Amino acid sequence: MNVTHARRWVGFGVLASTAVCALLYLATAPPVPLSDQPLLPGPTAPFPVSFVLDQPSNVTGIGEVPGARYRALGSMQFSVNLIQAVTSQASGLDAGETTVDIDDVGDDKMVYFYMAGHIRTLFHTAPKLQAFFASAGVPYRVFQHTWSETDHHELTWWHHTGETPTSAPVAYNTTHPGPTETFLLNLQQPFVKNMVTMVEDDSVVTASGRMHVGRTIIEGINPRILASYYYTLQYTHSLAQEYIKLAAGRDMAPNAVIFRLRPDLSIFPTDMAKVRDMIHRDPNLFFGTCHGQSDSWREFRMSDLFFATSRQVMDKIVATNIVQWLEDNADNVEIQKVPERSFRLLLEQLGVKLMWIDSGITIWRSPSKSLELPCPAG
Repeated sequence: MNVTHARRWVGFGVLASTAVCALLYLATAPPVPLSDQPLLPGPTAPFPVSFVLDQPSNVTGIGEVPGARYRALGSMQFSVNLIQAVTSQASGLDAGETTVDIDDVGDDKMVYFYMAGHIRTLFHTAPKLQAFFASAGVPYRVFQHTWSETDHHELTWWHHTGETPTSAPVAYNTTHPGPTETFLLNLQQPFVKNMVTMVEDDSVVTASGRMHVGRTIIEGINPRILASYYYTLQYTHSLAQEYIKLAAGRDMAPNAVIFRLRPDLSIFPTDMAKVRDMIHRDPNLFFGTCHGQSDSWREFRMSDLFFATSRQVMDKIVATNIVQWLEDNADNVEIQKVPERSFRLLLEQLGVKLMWIDSGITIWRSPSKSLELPCPAG
């Protein structure tokens, strides 16, 4: 089996002629093993030997965060806390319809999808994501943390407008849903009845201090974006664990399989059965993707857009104090500008076994504007 496997324990964030990538060992052009690549070079400026991992892996009271709204399995409305959402989740089912109870299915027969971030182009990607979720071939749950506005207004992490709102933020709640809740309540896709959602208002989170945002270290580099990424990932992970406790009366297993993705992606066919089997046998595995085929990507970076790993590894990832890391590396331009470099360094510290995932992805900026990123098969 010619699967690319790093001899060094590393990892952070061609198309076949049929336009479908099989697992890497099936690729027509075998990739160069990471073990044959040079060792990761030192940075251009000193940086701490290790990340500070001082964040809790679980958010206390995730099921009743002030101002948040929750929805479970396609229920007809959002609730003020997770318990109410679980209680009313049956309302989302049609007459005579049932869904898989996770208390009847162990984590060895489940897949958990973490979908975090603004829903942006979900109106376009939803059918494609439905096909991806269904291809798991086993029961699944989608856990989603998102924001009441469908898109951020600061463009991207490397280029933001710095615009000042002309009016006070709108206060949304369960009786006055925001644009995101309105869209999700009307979204007609089967995966909605397997999805648990938590929606927050950016203005409320900012005012509460729950999401710590560092200072602007380099002009033009938006510190909110990376802070928001880790915040949403941590809250999605905590939401999943709390929901499983409420709905199934158990903890998520250490080797439970988690696929992290963004709502604005479509994903090429992926052999999830193979990925699941390997992670169940070794929960220290991390299946990653890269944005390009260049050696710099293969050797030094890892994408955060789409990856698969275990609950055991995710516990460690969400404990990362990313704001402290950026502050400790204030003089390192690469660390400030290339978050995928930090992701790779983080996973190196965590000691994961890196495997390149088999699938390419497409980012949809709009229905007519997309960026295709092939699987890293060489």
